[in-house]
Amino acid sequence: MRPERRVRAEKVGSDTMLAQIIKLVQQAQASKAQDELLTLAAAAETDSEHPLGAAIVAGARDRGLTLPAVAGFDSITGKGVQATVAGHTALVGAARLLAGAGIDPTVLGSDAAELSADGKTPVLAAIDGEPAGVLAIADPVKDDSAAAIAALHHLGVEVVMLTVPRCLRRTGLAGNLGRDRVGLRAAP
Repeated sequence: MRPERRVRAEKVGSDTMLAQIIKLVQQAQASKAQDELLTLAAAAETDSEHPLGAAIVAGARDRGLTLPAVAGFDSITGKGVQATVAGHTALVGAARLLAGAGIDPTVLGSDAAELSADGKTPVLAAIDGEPAGVLAIADPVKDDSAAAIAALHHLGVEVVMLTVPRCLRRTGLAGNLGRDRVGLRAAP
């Protein structure tokens, strides 16, 4: 029996999530400036324990934004956070968080889908009961990843990236890095 010559690369987990950074902010509502939206969203995420929340806070601080005090913080498991920031009600998270609060997230849907297709994780934001924008978080690829995969290929090793079904957008990333296949797992 011939030994298997395959390596599996896991692309989810706390190690990669903590390295995430804010790449851009898409705006759905013209009255909310990007810095204001990012400031409110990041302040709402300040007490969050989720790596995406930490990425949003880090992105705001990297831009030199001052985050106001937060009142009434609530983390809604699997959906996002809700908080009062500088007199505004801020919801930051998944579309189902906004929908559960009676806010129609569909106005943000095309931006979220475009960002997701580009390999970014979209995080929706609503301010004072209105959809406000989509924050895009990207997991940066290490500079030497493609070279490491090429070296494995040179040794005859097949490289398989494992991801969860909601992360199908990563298939484009896998191809760009030279991975042979993308395998789906039910949970991270």
